[in-house]
Amino acid sequence: LAPGHFAAGVDAADVAYLRGAIRLGEEAIPLGPLNVSTNPEWTFDRGRRDQLSAVSIRSGGEPRVDLSDVWTAPRPASFGSIRRWLIPALLLLILVEALQTQTGWRLRAA
Repeated sequence: LAPGHFAAGVDAADVAYLRGAIRLGEEAIPLGPLNVSTNPEWTFDRGRRDQLSAVSIRSGGEPRVDLSDVWTAPRPASFGSIRRWLIPALLLLILVEALQTQTGWRLRAA
């Protein structure tokens, strides 16, 4: 037998659980219980998929099939390094602290 050779369907709109059996000659294979409740997380809505694609395009996203190269992919300009701001700021703080140490000057009177 090949997958999809036999098929069966049932309308389960107002049923919480389904149970069934498949009869093969003298034998029966039980199935279930299967939960047929709907979960919004698993419902397919083409509009939501289109919204997600639009947000991805607007934000510069790209489709990724192989996730192993995500961390090595080139970053957009918005993900620039903070070193150019952080290093001068730290250097300025060190100089202010050295000035306070040498002169005894304080920002606030204690």
